[in-house]
Amino acid sequence: QTQEMELQDHQEPQTHEETELQDHEEPKAEAHEAHEAEALLEEEHDAAESELADGEVEIFSKWGRRRRRRRRRRSRRRAIPCVWHNWGGWTSCSKPCGTGQTSRTRGVKVKAAHGGAGCSGSSKETKNCNTHHCPVNCVWKAFGAWGKCSKSCAGGVQKRSRGVARAAAHGGKKCSGAAEETKKCNEQACPVDCKYAEWGEWADCSVTCGNGTRKHAREVETEAQHGGAECEGEKEEEGACDPPPEKCAALRQGTSLLLLALWLATEVSARG
Repeated sequence: QTQEMELQDHQEPQTHEETELQDHEEPKAEAHEAHEAEALLEEEHDAAESELADGEVEIFSKWGRRRRRRRRRRSRRRAIPCVWHNWGGWTSCSKPCGTGQTSRTRGVKVKAAHGGAGCSGSSKETKNCNTHHCPVNCVWKAFGAWGKCSKSCAGGVQKRSRGVARAAAHGGKKCSGAAEETKKCNEQACPVDCKYAEWGEWADCSVTCGNGTRKHAREVETEAQHGGAECEGEKEEEGACDPPPEKCAALRQGTSLLLLALWLATEVSARG
């Protein structure tokens, strides 16, 4: 019995660490060392058993079997596979429209141990978000050049226009303002040229018989204004005139009769 007690004193107490097989991780190297220790223990056990007396062999064998069982349990711990945590929430989208990106992540809850399988899959997921089109506001092109004035003076109108560079789409704002602009132009008074009225009637000829002269005139109907041209030509015009031959013949006949009458009167007066 004393020898049995001494043998029990050689037994290693069972620690808390040995009983909680699934709650602790050990590297593979420890399992390999445990296997080598067990083999060495078997050799030591056989050597010690050969030196014991017959009554001590049975006690020593029981102690050895218990010790070997503990060693086997250590070397045969169950493989622990990797376990993911649940996915976290999705992040805010990187864009409000036009297709952005959002992502979520997860961490490792239980690491693989004792040859267990590693976690499969990724620790991060990404997907598209806000894939709807962004609103596109209308944009005008620049106005073109002003067109030609509709009048050269006295107030005309000229125009310019512009086109749409980008039309509104997907709920965007329409172009505000007009596509055409107008403005007044050439508001100065127009030049007014001088203008004569029609020629008046010819005056009487300067002689009743033979070659003479006669005149006629014209008035300014519109004076030149605002840089207009002055009237060209004279206001009065003189031209040759020649009474008709029959008028001259009658005049000559009348003159002859008058001279004859005067001569007769003179003769009568002289005889008297």
